Amino acid sequence: MCCDERQQPIDHHACFPIIIAEDDRFYARHRQRCMHFVRNSPAPRSGCSLGHREQMNTLTHTIDASMVYGNSLERSKELRTFRDGRLKASTVNQVEWLPLERKNHSEDCSISEAEQRKFKCFVAGDVRVNEQLGLTMMHNLLLREHNRIAAKLKELNNNRRWNDEVLFQETRRIVAAIIQHITYSEWLPIVLSRKVSQKSITKTPKSNPQLPQVMKAFNILPKSFGYSKSYNPRVNPNILNSFATAAYRMHSLIQGTLAMMDENGNVQQRVRLHDIFFAPKDMYRPNAFDLFLNGFATEPAQSFDRFFSEELTNHLFQVPGSGFGMDLVALNIQRGRDHGLPGYNAFRRLCGLSPLRSFRDLDEAMGEGEGQAFARVYKHVDDIDLFIGGAHELPLPEALVGPVFACIIGEQKRRGKVGDRFWYENGGQPTSFRPSKLQINKK
Repeated sequence: MCCDERQQPIDHHACFPIIIAEDDRFYARHRQRCMHFVRNSPAPRSGCSLGHREQMNTLTHTIDASMVYGNSLERSKELRTFRDGRLKASTVNQVEWLPLERKNHSEDCSISEAEQRKFKCFVAGDVRVNEQLGLTMMHNLLLREHNRIAAKLKELNNNRRWNDEVLFQETRRIVAAIIQHITYSEWLPIVLSRKVSQKSITKTPKSNPQLPQVMKAFNILPKSFGYSKSYNPRVNPNILNSFATAAYRMHSLIQGTLAMMDENGNVQQRVRLHDIFFAPKDMYRPNAFDLFLNGFATEPAQSFDRFFSEELTNHLFQVPGSGFGMDLVALNIQRGRDHGLPGYNAFRRLCGLSPLRSFRDLDEAMGEGEGQAFARVYKHVDDIDLFIGGAHELPLPEALVGPVFACIIGEQKRRGKVGDRFWYENGGQPTSFRPSKLQINKK
């Protein structure tokens, strides 16, 4: 821990604890003055050269369905049955579920030893599978989809005698393509907007009109037919620090409760988010999968803005009985400082937007009164952290995010598409889909 028993920060090279003000309106009542924060592990710089600190990405940088299959060969082997191309699964309430966690397994799980006789956490390609039920549900959907496709491929190719390895790899390739297509054809157009006119890109007259039609400008809309010719081996698809540490932390979208809803749209129960962190016991209820899935598919997300659920700002990863947890917004800001991110204004310059000269400019870029609010917290506009500045931006028309976050997300997704040799639309590669199968993946 980076805070001692007296709520004082511990002086350690791996610690960067957050000091909580004495008059904090929530944490003061719990006598909390220090919030635990561990720095991300340092990583060697490119070419092992000396320079500023870099962080290690423990996940894969391209969209390759590693959350299903793991990010290493060893992890993948742990998840496979090695029969008919299928992944391991368990049975919960007579339906297919993720494999159950073994004793002493490394997955994050807060289910007590006494409760583990009745409930167990789950295992997937990503160790965060048990972090909250939304993630657990998505992991289970993808597991079922893999095993469904593997069974269909076995049926269709029985006369060709495809062995387990061929079935597994072909299924994996299709699942990755499905995730890529959904991300770029359905999710990103909501985040960035398909159509943004030059005149209405933002309400501030100081913005540079060089960011119209974001999806088109970054060339990240999937083709409606045929192969893409955009692959460029010179493009580095690695994750941008500004993307992972700020722009894609869209946590204001998260609801504070999850609804269990029947097929008629009636809410049977609501589960508070802080009650299910790392403890997916609710998945063992009868019909839990269908009830939660109905709720996820029916209830809207929150808006992307400066407002965050208290389940995240006061009760993140709350220990049962404590009454308080961590503050995700504070952690996001501190993570940006840990990674050495330049401020919001620096990214306005990088994205071709006019920099803010004074706090008064924030009223135009973020909304009336925001300049005064930020002036109470920061000494200068250049000090504004990227995460909190981007969260306050006025969104682009028909988009979730504002111009700076759209710039960062668009550039990251361009690199992830153009720099990925295994991108599902690429032609002329040993891994390319046949034209007929490619078109099926686009539907």
